[in-house]
Amino acid sequence: MRGWTGAELPNDAQLRAQRRSWTCALEDFAGVNGTGVLIAPDLVLTNFHVIQKLQKSLQDNPRRLADARIHFDYFQQGAGESFGLAATDWLPAFSPFAKRDLNIQEPPAPDKLDYAVIRLARRIGEEPLPAGNAAGWPDGTKPAKRGWLILPAPETRPTTGANIVLYHHPCGFVENQFQSLPMGETRGRVTEVDVGWLRVAHDANTQHGSSGAICYGDNLEPIALHHAGDPESALGEQFPNQRPLPPGQRAIPLGAIVAQLCHSPIYQSMLPAKDPPIRTIFDPTQEAIKLELLKTRHKRAMALLDRDDPQWDILDSINTANSVVHAIACRSVDGLEFFMRRLREASLGLKQLPRPELQERISRFLNEGLSENGWGDGSASVDTRLTPVDAAAKIVRKIESEIRQDQGTVFAIGQTFARFDFERERQLITEVARCCTPLLGTGQAKFQVFFIYQDNAPTPRKWAAERASVAELWASPPPKGSNLGQCLNFDDMSRDQMKGWISAINNAFQINSEDLCNRMDDIFADQKIPFAALEPKLRDITKVFCEITRK
Repeated sequence: MRGWTGAELPNDAQLRAQRRSWTCALEDFAGVNGTGVLIAPDLVLTNFHVIQKLQKSLQDNPRRLADARIHFDYFQQGAGESFGLAATDWLPAFSPFAKRDLNIQEPPAPDKLDYAVIRLARRIGEEPLPAGNAAGWPDGTKPAKRGWLILPAPETRPTTGANIVLYHHPCGFVENQFQSLPMGETRGRVTEVDVGWLRVAHDANTQHGSSGAICYGDNLEPIALHHAGDPESALGEQFPNQRPLPPGQRAIPLGAIVAQLCHSPIYQSMLPAKDPPIRTIFDPTQEAIKLELLKTRHKRAMALLDRDDPQWDILDSINTANSVVHAIACRSVDGLEFFMRRLREASLGLKQLPRPELQERISRFLNEGLSENGWGDGSASVDTRLTPVDAAAKIVRKIESEIRQDQGTVFAIGQTFARFDFERERQLITEVARCCTPLLGTGQAKFQVFFIYQDNAPTPRKWAAERASVAELWASPPPKGSNLGQCLNFDDMSRDQMKGWISAINNAFQINSEDLCNRMDDIFADQKIPFAALEPKLRDITKVFCEITRK
């Protein structure tokens, strides 16, 4: 969902439906209304200033707690269902707002983040969506349960200029009664990030009642908690004597909130529920089947290994979003085949997904081998008898004949350093990128072209200079509009490159991650390892992916 063009990615409708089903209206919190979002089966995140008046009133009138209602599925007037708060421990975590939120002359208070986590009387996140809920999936089906929003990692921070969308319940008059209105959707941009104050300014239009709405960024990833607007802020309405408020709409980075919440006992309940470990039962006489399954799962696990951090630049970088031609240098023992398998079969990085959905997709790939939107193989090669321009034209004709509208295609063009000529290769690849422009058309045809330069030397030094020069074939980032992507030199594997792999394996199989990390430490011993040497070492470790229970 880059650029808010109005065109939705295939999974945008589902993401939007999920987030709408998690958003709720907070009604009659001692006369204050606001917005919240479900972040655990029975926990809702909102602003502290929305619930503060109720918290204070309970000292004199405990019965006020029963009047507060949490209204879900409120998509139109009269729709949805309201839930009450838990009778005990209804406010398990909160952080008050800062004085600076009311008066810009006050000093910053980074620990004052204006959030509250309130507990519901029911665990509705584990319940199915009710009949008539407008937040069904695009195919007309509904999820097994409502679920809840997974908050981002503590280190996540919004960036200036980022696109945002809010789902919120502003207040207004209905039959002369001031109340929460059905869910609205507002879009805008982050205009400023104040790191010292831990506040974000944005220009999305909000109203009284919007406090507590989530600001979603690209691909509807949650990035901030809206908490104030100017001039009709709910925060300002409660404390009119302390105006003027700082100008603009404001929010709190969710990463900062999570950094506080992760030390709370309730934090574990906010994380995705883990499925029980996979147990595959084998007949002891079917040893061949058992070995084949282990081999298959090992192969899938190898496809998930990140070759290098810049791999994500190829797959997910905004700077290379329209680039289709890349150049990669590697040692033949570095196992580039697994990188290509990731592109062709897993396709896990080629489509941006929020963390929970990505983890689910990786787990499904490891367990079942299902590959959503997998990319097929294409065939193309360099005719060394031709000039760079003519050879490029021949490659692009081959690409044009094999690209498909219904499936992406990966063209891996193998090269060696035996006859490597820097200027010739630069001209060849640049011309291929230029000639690919007409094939991109309306964006319906999906394809990626990788020129892969492998050395077959027994030592890493022989072609070191040539491998390094591939990474300098063009400037980084590539020229805009050139269709050129990344040019990289892959080296041996390091321990740091295994972090994502360990996390994926643990999420899929719930193995002992500490033991797995210790095994990794033993294997690497602070050294880089050629893939050919690493792969057999990992084969022994991946045996634990399949728990064998004999009948």
